[in-house]
Amino acid sequence: MPTERHRDKYPCRLREVREGKMLTREQLSSLTARIADVDPVLYRLVTYETLRNLEAGFVRPRLTTARTLAEVLGLPAEVIFPQGIDSGARHHH
Repeated sequence: MPTERHRDKYPCRLREVREGKMLTREQLSSLTARIADVDPVLYRLVTYETLRNLEAGFVRPRLTTARTLAEVLGLPAEVIFPQGIDSGARHHH
C-alpha cells in the first residue's frame, strides 16, 4: 500500500486509459507537445512529472491539461478525470 498521505486524493483513469492505448508516459507527453505546438491556446505540453502526479492522484488537472489529454487520448475529460478539474482558484485562510 502506498504510504504517501495525499496519494489517490483525486483518483482518475488516466493510467488505465494510457496503458490501454499502449502508451508510455514519455510517449503521451510527446503527443501533448505535438498538439500544443499546433494550437498553444487550447492545448499545452503535459510533462512526465505532471502525468505521474495525475496518475498517482496527487493533483487534479487544470482545464488546459484535461483538455489536452482528452484530445490526445480521444475520450471526454470527464471520463478520464471523474473527480473533475482544478478550477485554478486558490483559497488562502
